[in-house]
Amino acid sequence: MAETLDTLGTKLDTLGTKVDELSASVDQRFEQVDQRFEQVDQRFEQVDQRFEQVDQRFEQVDKRFEEVDKRFEEVDKRLEDGFTAVAVQFAEQRAYTEFAYARLEKAMMGRLLGLENAMAGRHERLENTMAGRFDLLDSKLDQVLAILPMPRRRKRP
Repeated sequence: MAETLDTLGTKLDTLGTKVDELSASVDQRFEQVDQRFEQVDQRFEQVDQRFEQVDQRFEQVDKRFEEVDKRFEEVDKRLEDGFTAVAVQFAEQRAYTEFAYARLEKAMMGRLLGLENAMAGRHERLENTMAGRFDLLDSKLDQVLAILPMPRRRKRP
């Protein structure tokens, strides 16, 4: 039994050593796992920082889109105001053109009627003058014919 107790003691010591070695090995593995978790935590922090940067970029993009939208609204308003002003100007120009044409037509009709009346008067005077001069020419021709002897007609054999 003594030998058995010694062997048991040795076996127990060996077993204790192995347990201690295994415990040290497990502790070492846990330390490695803890280091890996720390590395993973650091990576998550880096990823979180990167997400924050991306979020900031998106916020900047959103602000730029808002600025662009405002500019488009301003341009749209200016264009609309410009087109409205041009339409009003076209309407004013058309009204003025119609007014000017009406005035021009009235003035031209007045002058044309005056010209027509003047031409009618001149035509009548010209006609009277020509008739008088033709009468004078006719009387002069009668005088010339009265002075000239009339040729005799010959008889034909």
